[in-house]
Amino acid sequence: MNTVKHRIKNVASVSAETSGAQWVKRFPGSRSTADLANPFRGRVEAFIGAIRAAGAIVVINGTLRDPRRAYLMHWSWRIVRAHADPQSIPPMNGVCINWSHSDRSGNYSRAASMAGASEMVKAFGMERLGVAPSLTSRHIIGSAIDMSVSWQGNLLIVDSHGNTVEIKTPPWSGMNLQLHRVGESYGVIKYNRRGRDEPHWSDNGT
Repeated sequence: MNTVKHRIKNVASVSAETSGAQWVKRFPGSRSTADLANPFRGRVEAFIGAIRAAGAIVVINGTLRDPRRAYLMHWSWRIVRAHADPQSIPPMNGVCINWSHSDRSGNYSRAASMAGASEMVKAFGMERLGVAPSLTSRHIIGSAIDMSVSWQGNLLIVDSHGNTVEIKTPPWSGMNLQLHRVGESYGVIKYNRRGRDEPHWSDNGT
């Protein structure tokens, strides 16, 4: 099992490193359903099994997430998309990052700070994400999964009650409302809060 460890070390004494794409490879998350918490793990694996048995393609992008990774995702997105001030981002123990960049004269540079955060948003694959990744994400406790689903033509899929559901209408992706209903039968709920998070499913829709 490739379990992500959430032990956080105090590195406050280390000089802060400015934001940028290099941060994205740190505090890696899992892409394995084996790292999800039960009973959600069993529900996800049953749902994915049904999707694949129907002939659709499932690509898992993320399961268990280190809270430090969630912090980096949240604030890089908010700086770029919600105009958060890079000089006012609250620190997190164990993440010695400086969101505020300086120019050659040592003065604060918003342009450089935005560029650093933008590199992270791109490297995290969040360019199309319509909502800030949560600091208290269900990913952190193993109760969420990010996955891409796709198929061609009609999809015949069996729900958790043994009923065969025929999906004949677009989109041919994880955003299909009928597929959401099938997921609900397994206890895997499509993101249903404000904003758009296409790959996100969880135990409660958040």
